[in-house]
Amino acid sequence: MANAKSNQELDLLQGLVAKNLEVSANAEVSAGTDAELTAKASSVEGTSEATAELSTSEGVRATNLAVDGDAKVAAQSKLKITADASGVTGDGSATSSIGKSSGLQATTIAVGGDSSLTAASNATAAATTATTGGDATAKATIGNAVGMEGTSTTSQGDLSLGGTAANTLTSSASVTNSSNEVVAPDGATATTELGSTSGARLGDIEGGDKTAITGGVAVSSAATANATTGSATASTAATDARGIELTGDTNDLAGDATLAGSANLTGTAKATTTTGAASATVANGRVDGTDLGAATTTIGGKATVNGSVVLNSTSDASNVGGGDVEAVANVEGAKGLTQDATTTAAQLNVYGDGKLTGSVSATTKVTATSAAGDASAIAGSTTGGDLFGVDLQSATINGSGDLTGQVSTNTTAAATSTTGEATTQVVGADRVAVHGYDIEIGDDATLKATNSSVSAATATSTAAEAIAQVGNTAARLNNSAVDDSVVRSGGNLSVTATTNSDGDASATSVSDSATAQTFADAVGIANSAFEGEANATLTATAVNTGSIKATSVGDNATIDKAIANGDLSAVGVDVDILVNNKGLDISGNATLSGTAGLQTDIGASITLGDAEAIGDLSGLGIQIDHADIGGTATFKGIGLIDVSSVTADVGNDGLASATSNISVLGLDVADFLKVGGVASLESQASAKLTTSATNVGGDAIALLNNDLPLGAYSITGMNLGSLDFQSDGTFKSVLVDDFKTKASTVSGDALADSSHSLLGIGFNGPGSSVAGDVNVSSVLSHTSFSDAQSVHGTATAREHLSAVGVDVHDLAVDGSAVFSSNVVVRATSSSDS
Repeated sequence: MANAKSNQELDLLQGLVAKNLEVSANAEVSAGTDAELTAKASSVEGTSEATAELSTSEGVRATNLAVDGDAKVAAQSKLKITADASGVTGDGSATSSIGKSSGLQATTIAVGGDSSLTAASNATAAATTATTGGDATAKATIGNAVGMEGTSTTSQGDLSLGGTAANTLTSSASVTNSSNEVVAPDGATATTELGSTSGARLGDIEGGDKTAITGGVAVSSAATANATTGSATASTAATDARGIELTGDTNDLAGDATLAGSANLTGTAKATTTTGAASATVANGRVDGTDLGAATTTIGGKATVNGSVVLNSTSDASNVGGGDVEAVANVEGAKGLTQDATTTAAQLNVYGDGKLTGSVSATTKVTATSAAGDASAIAGSTTGGDLFGVDLQSATINGSGDLTGQVSTNTTAAATSTTGEATTQVVGADRVAVHGYDIEIGDDATLKATNSSVSAATATSTAAEAIAQVGNTAARLNNSAVDDSVVRSGGNLSVTATTNSDGDASATSVSDSATAQTFADAVGIANSAFEGEANATLTATAVNTGSIKATSVGDNATIDKAIANGDLSAVGVDVDILVNNKGLDISGNATLSGTAGLQTDIGASITLGDAEAIGDLSGLGIQIDHADIGGTATFKGIGLIDVSSVTADVGNDGLASATSNISVLGLDVADFLKVGGVASLESQASAKLTTSATNVGGDAIALLNNDLPLGAYSITGMNLGSLDFQSDGTFKSVLVDDFKTKASTVSGDALADSSHSLLGIGFNGPGSSVAGDVNVSSVLSHTSFSDAQSVHGTATAREHLSAVGVDVHDLAVDGSAVFSSNVVVRATSSSDS
């Protein structure tokens, strides 16, 4: 038996090397590398091994480049490294490796005039192996790929820096009949690994006039493993990727400046086998569009700084028999525009107008399918996974400032098994469009933040348990437009925040338990504070939706269960005490609008076994801890639960239990509100919810707000702490609800139990005063229906209700006062046995 072995190795490739290059006039440098290496090995009887390696490629490497005049540098590293061990009958191994690829690497660049520096790294590593009778292993790696890297760059005139790094990694392993077992490492294994990559990795920068810096990273990774008999393992990994990466301590850019960084990563892992275990993994580390690092960056003129990240991850694992299947896709974290949050030295100072933009877009698809074993599909990482459009430690703009952040995610995880368990999980994480710990803008300030999140987990099993989760109790899925931010404006302030979150979970089992859960939050503005020297307008909308379904036929009434659990919250505006012991400090007029909306369908259904449906729903329009408004104040808060249901159904025998707990609040002044001009406060609170349990052979229990604490309100239009109004005050609340709580069974007992505690407007703070006239209007309309039905058992329907239109604890009015309160109740309880 003869073996085949092919090695192709290249240690060093350099276009231009300059230890010390000094030019008294103008200078133009154009240099690069271009290499294609191929290693092929094929044996019809023995093992085949193909290895292609390139250690280092540098287009231009300069220790010191000094040019008294203008400088123009163009550098490139272009590589294609291929290893092929195909058409063999024994073991096949293909390895393609690039240690380092750099377009331009310089320690010091000093230019007396204008400078234009462009550099590119274009690296491709490919490995392919295919065998009919042994094991197949293919591996493609790139260690470090940088378009442009400099320790110190100085230009007395205009400065233009542009670096790109394009990385392509492919590996393919195919085997017909593995040599030994049907579990890894026997079978087909395909791997791609990328270390660190940056478009422009720059130390200290000094620009004398205008500065333009661009950096782009593109990564395309694909691993495919295919086996007829044997395991299939495919994995792609990238340690970190950054479009622009500032690594120095100080950046001094005297004129106008533009920084634009982007990172675009596509990862695909596919593992398929007929008989054996299958595993597919896409793993990304830190990914940033523009990373300003720990440096103090000063821009003397106008500034445009933006960073963007695009992630596309697909992981697919499947088999017909012989083992379990797992598909995973995760990212350690991604940020469009960011600074080092661990040090106060990280600062961005702009003397003119500034426009800062950051965005992250992530699409993830994870699929696991098995006909003989367990199937697991996981999207996300338990050790990270946070996504930020903008994450800034400190930014100061002396002129007018625009800050825009965006996060958009679409995540799908699906697992299907015929004979084993099916488990899917969209792991909880923080997804924030804008986080600005200390943002100061000298003139008018505009902040726009958008978060759009779609997540779906689906698990299906014929013979075993099915579990589908979006978030969990330990790590919720938190979607925020603006979070944990402090913004100060010397002029008018405008903030617009929008979050749309959808988290669907579906679990289906034929003969075992099924569990579907979603734990998610949607926030417009949260944990933030704002200070403005003129007028301010804050508008925020948060919508949280989800369909949570657990379905099973079941074959054992004692142990099988269908559980559907939805824990959803929405917050429009939440202003905390972070600035001058205030959450909102506005010298002029202030307009606040906060809307929080929820809509969900939570259902658990089983034929033989227990069905349990749980809904914990919370909506808060506006919450203010402490606010001081110098001019007029116009606040409108809306809290809404729209046409939702929590249902449990048992088709034969078991316990049917449906439990709902809700909290809705339109507008809340938690601590203190001072208004110098006319104040107008308006709220809307609404809820429409059906809680239903149906059964044939067991008990049916439907509970609404069964754990409501004593003295707490389930729905409140307006809750007011201490008020200090220097002029007139208008308060208007509309509260409308519609509840149905129903329990129905044939052979067991039926219980429908609901509690409602409603408040239109509550003046609950001590020492509240209004210097002018007061107009208070509250409309409260409550509709409820509690129904219990049992053919052969006991039927009990009960409801507890308290409703208050206006509650005045302590309020002093210097002018005239008009109070209008209308409370309408339509409540029915019925039982039939």
